[in-house]
Amino acid sequence: MIATKSNPTSRSEQIVLNQMGARIINVVPRIGGGAVAANDVLANCVEIPKAVNSKGGTGSLYSLTLLDKDDVGGDLDVFILRADHDLGTLNAAIDITDADAQDILGVVEIRSGDYIDLIGSQIATINNIGISVQANENSTSLYLAVVDRTGNTYTESGLYFGVGILQD
Repeated sequence: MIATKSNPTSRSEQIVLNQMGARIINVVPRIGGGAVAANDVLANCVEIPKAVNSKGGTGSLYSLTLLDKDDVGGDLDVFILRADHDLGTLNAAIDITDADAQDILGVVEIRSGDYIDLIGSQIATINNIGISVQANENSTSLYLAVVDRTGNTYTESGLYFGVGILQD
């Protein structure tokens, strides 16, 4: 038997692979501040700028790191959207329309067991997420919103996210 060397990718596929890159984009959502009840909207959409390489481009959310500067360590659901839609009123129950909910690309759950205590704050990293993302046709941005699942108290800038995206 003769061993042969094969090239599994065509030239155009190789160009795409060469253009792929990983980015960590830092965002701080605007929080209403104060006490939030369980299942309330903690933060409505904050832009994740230049999340993909081109308008309408695609990628994959591969990691999410949360620095909880308020040292709460609560259960949060982080929504990734292709458009800037409110999940509802801050500090109130989720009330997103069905039409707007169609722009939700995925949800990342952060639970109390995911955090590492930094004494004055808490940090959690969720890896290997694998949510496929695509921006709107006229944008390179995605959006992040947060729902508190346990009910806690946060300051207006108490959460700091590092969003890891593999760009196509």
